[in-house]
Amino acid sequence: MRIETWQGAVVFCLVIVLFALVVGHALSWVYLPRDQFWQVFHLHNLIVLVIAPPVALWGGFQIKKGTAAMDRLRYLADHDDMTGLLNRRCFLQSLTERDMREGQLVTLDIDHFKRINDKFGHSAGDQVIVAVAQCLQKSVRGRDIVARFGGEEFILFLVGMTKAQALVRAEELRQGIAGQPMLKDAGIAVTVSIGLSALGPDDDIEQSLRESDQALYAAKSAGRNRVRHFEMVGVANEFALRAASL
Repeated sequence: MRIETWQGAVVFCLVIVLFALVVGHALSWVYLPRDQFWQVFHLHNLIVLVIAPPVALWGGFQIKKGTAAMDRLRYLADHDDMTGLLNRRCFLQSLTERDMREGQLVTLDIDHFKRINDKFGHSAGDQVIVAVAQCLQKSVRGRDIVARFGGEEFILFLVGMTKAQALVRAEELRQGIAGQPMLKDAGIAVTVSIGLSALGPDDDIEQSLRESDQALYAAKSAGRNRVRHFEMVGVANEFALRAASL
């Protein structure tokens, strides 16, 4: 049972009190002679109205508290604790459960992130990750999915977008992050590289993820701060692209 508001706890209390009254009177009507039934009628009402409301109200608020705790645990299980974005597991689960899964996968990686950590410290690196996550949250539509895939890497699923539309959106994201003033505090200038791939209802998710990852490393090998789609990469070997990006 779920109770999410104090109003729900009050309704729960009223239902329990009414149930206790009705059931108590029904049992008395069945098992007691009529003269005794009317003798205990008011006494039964008094007992129920004195005892049931505080007990039922307490129980309602305990259920409400348990509902909030379960929702919090579910949120923590599905979200990255630093950014509040979905985590990798929940992102992939969302794709498998989506009825109409057609759109574009967008893999985004912060350029030279290790240099930021080395020069300014891990606290500054964390601030950059959070700032990028906020930019992504503000830029996506409500039906799109955005997640932190791990470290300085993020991934989005742009629902229903074509390759051309997704490339425009990815370029807007790239420019928006590069021009975001709050990412340049203490001299921290941040850019991102972005790779895209198509994902259709019958496509293998892992294969599409590998393709967007390959496009990402193609963007990095081309000089970083770039957007590339898997279809633009050609037949270049994925491992060669990774080596070139190091």
